[in-house]
Amino acid sequence: LVEHELLTFLAGEVDAVGVDDPHGLRQPHVPRLFRDLLEDFLAEGVDPAQLARIKKQLRASQIYARDNVQQMANRYGRGLTSGLTLEDIHLWPDVLQSVTEDDIIDAAKSIFNHKQSVTGWLTTAPEANQ
Repeated sequence: LVEHELLTFLAGEVDAVGVDDPHGLRQPHVPRLFRDLLEDFLAEGVDPAQLARIKKQLRASQIYARDNVQQMANRYGRGLTSGLTLEDIHLWPDVLQSVTEDDIIDAAKSIFNHKQSVTGWLTTAPEANQ
């Protein structure tokens, strides 16, 4: 959807920027387009080069984070208050690096179910004089 210039953000939901709807996002075809693109993704699989790039970026981000005491404290504080152990937090970067293409496809198949989805449109309030 981003490549079709219909979205600027996608995370299990369709989110358009702006209220004038220049690309017809409030049209009924958008949920179907999302389903079609998701089906294509599930059929084609994860692009290995993109996955490698993302993992490299994550690793670099984690290395640079070690230089920032506040960021490290925040990481451990958020983890501990979410019920993780110190070991969980310490091992998380390795867990992320171990994610495979199949893991991603399996997760997508288990999360995205168009029979259990809702499409909502956020619109502006009608003018008072209309």
